[in-house]
Amino acid sequence: MSDVDLPSLLTQSFQAGLNNVCTALPCMVVEIPNNLTDLRVHVQPLVNRKKKDGTSEEMNVLYNVPVIMMGSSTSMVSFPLHVGDTVLCVFSQRAIDVFKAGMGLPQTPSDFRKFDIRDAMAITGLYPFAKSLNNPAVRKWSHNTQDMVVCHNIGQATETEIRILNAGGIVINTDQDAVVNCKESELNCQKSTVNCDNSVLNTTTAEVNASSLAVSASSTTWTGDINHSGVFNNSGSVISNGKVLDTHVHGASPPPS
Repeated sequence: MSDVDLPSLLTQSFQAGLNNVCTALPCMVVEIPNNLTDLRVHVQPLVNRKKKDGTSEEMNVLYNVPVIMMGSSTSMVSFPLHVGDTVLCVFSQRAIDVFKAGMGLPQTPSDFRKFDIRDAMAITGLYPFAKSLNNPAVRKWSHNTQDMVVCHNIGQATETEIRILNAGGIVINTDQDAVVNCKESELNCQKSTVNCDNSVLNTTTAEVNASSLAVSASSTTWTGDINHSGVFNNSGSVISNGKVLDTHVHGASPPPS
């Protein structure tokens, strides 16, 4: 019987123990229960187990994995996930079964397991290099990787983005409808330009305060009474009831009786 090499024995024992320790793995979303309302997905690990004989095998699907999105108890940034999306799964130091079923209060774990494959949590936004969504080639709108951008429906006809430029400006790009619902709004700027095919203003009252106001239009239509105070200067003809007032001459006045 050969002598036991203690360092080798300890190394083998340590490595055998590490085989069951999980820290982080890229995974693919394979199912999204409840339309993501409870931030839960089922995922497939994308790195197979490799055996000493050179063969490998796929890992089992991980069920009911909590999804991590930026948020607090009152605010969050939410977005859809899709089957086929890749996520980074990290594995808890302790069992999280009780945590997942609870209300976020301190709880005693269900058993003594540590860094177990069953205790995964999914972090969104992990991509293989070839599928990076930060590549300008996959964007509909011109994309600068030095800008800060919130973008939805990337690469699709309905792609919409809010872009904070590296130079400091802000741009909203969309060819879809944009709606702002608010109680009161205020715009403070040195210059404002509106370019659109049609514009409609529906309001109970409207007030324009300006040192000067210029309106250039081939024709304008006013419906309702017009009250004016101040000097009215007109460089064109004034027509009332079909008569040009600046050239119209009344008949001679009758002689006094």
